[in-house]
Formats: sequence, structure tokens, C-alpha cells
Amino acid sequence: MRLVDCRYSELSSELRGEETKRQMKDQSKKVANLKHKEQLEKSRNAQLMEEAKKREDNLNESSQQIKDSLRQKEERIEELEEALRESVQITAEREVVLAQEEQARTQAEKQVEDLLVAMEKVKQELEVMKAKLSSTQLSLAEKEGHLTALRAERRKHLEEVLEMK
Repeated sequence: MRLVDCRYSELSSELRGEETKRQMKDQSKKVANLKHKEQLEKSRNAQLMEEAKKREDNLNESSQQIKDSLRQKEERIEELEEALRESVQITAEREVVLAQEEQARTQAEKQVEDLLVAMEKVKQELEVMKAKLSSTQLSLAEKEGHLTALRAERRKHLEEVLEMK
């Protein structure tokens, strides 16, 4: 029995050794499997990290392009605002000049109108003076004729007085 027990013990030990080897083999397979999975996970993580970095780089590049575009647009807006301010200033100055010219034209028209009225009055006065002058000339001619007649008569009287003496 001892031999059987010994043999049983040996077999049992062997079986346990075989079982242990098998378990060790299974565990080794599991560990290798886990290591393989870990490697795959690391590789996937590295790939994801690389893709994330590429996306981040692309986003940074896109962000920079957008910033550059915005800066250019802001500069263009500033240029256009300045041009608009200058245009408004020029327009305001032109409106002032036009208003001054309109006022000067209105004053000139009023002066011309006043001068035309004054000229019409002068024409009327001239007509009146012409009529007076004509009348005066007629009267003068009559008086000169009368004066000439009186002178002639006086001379005649003087000659008569001289002949009498």
C-alpha cells in the first residue's frame, strides 16, 4: 500500500505538475494574449494620439488662417472706414462750397434785379428829362428868337436914336 500510495502520490504529483504546467501554459497564453492586446491598445493609442496631434496641428493651422483672414478683413474694414470718413468730409466741404456759391448766386441775382429796377427808373427819368429837355429847347428856341427880335428892335431903336441926334 505504501507503494500504491507512493505511486499515487507520484502520479498525483505528476498530475498536479501536468495540471500546473497546463495552467502555466494557459496563464502564459493569457499573459501573451494580454500583452498582445496591450501592444495593440498601445499601438491604437499611439495612432489616436498621432491623429489627434494631426487634427490639433490642422486646427492650429486653420485657426491661424482664420486669424490671418480676420486680421486682413479688419484692416480692409479700417481702410474702407477711413475712405468713407474722407468721402463724407469731402462731400460736406463740397456742400458748404455749393451752399456758398448758391448764396452768392442768389445775391448776384438780387443785385442784377435791383440794378434792372434802378436802370428802369433811370430810363423813365431819362424819358422825363428828354421830354423836359425838348420842351426846354423849344422854349429856349422861342426865347432866343424873341431875344434876337428884341435885339434887332433895340438896334433899330438905337440907330433911330443915333439918327436923331
